[in-house]
Amino acid sequence: MFFREAKSKNSKSPVLQLVENIRTEKGPRQRLVVSLGTYLKIPKEKRREVASIVKERLFGQQSLFEYDSQLIAYADKIEKKIQTEGKWGSVREQVGKFKKAIKDKNTAEIFIDDIQHGYDRELGLGCLNPHN
Repeated sequence: MFFREAKSKNSKSPVLQLVENIRTEKGPRQRLVVSLGTYLKIPKEKRREVASIVKERLFGQQSLFEYDSQLIAYADKIEKKIQTEGKWGSVREQVGKFKKAIKDKNTAEIFIDDIQHGYDRELGLGCLNPHN
């Protein structure tokens, strides 16, 4: 997902839109998730992070990182607008279709709380000295 600015017939200011790339039978396309109008001013350098937070929330993912409170505030406003416009379900439908499409391929779900590992190995500094 990413933000783009589009021209509006009704306003001189550009309209901020949240857009996602989707795969269709005709190839990749862009789909408008929500139009945010001109009232939400997200700084350009923060838009990628905000889009990432919104995407995580829409897909029901948990973040591995903590975000700045201002970024969370932007994401909250966008999420609320998506819910009030009734587009939340359409996003979930798209996710469901995508999951069905990739189910036949080699994919796996990862449950973060159940991750285990084995065969630990330590690397020593002895390999850096060629005379040892």
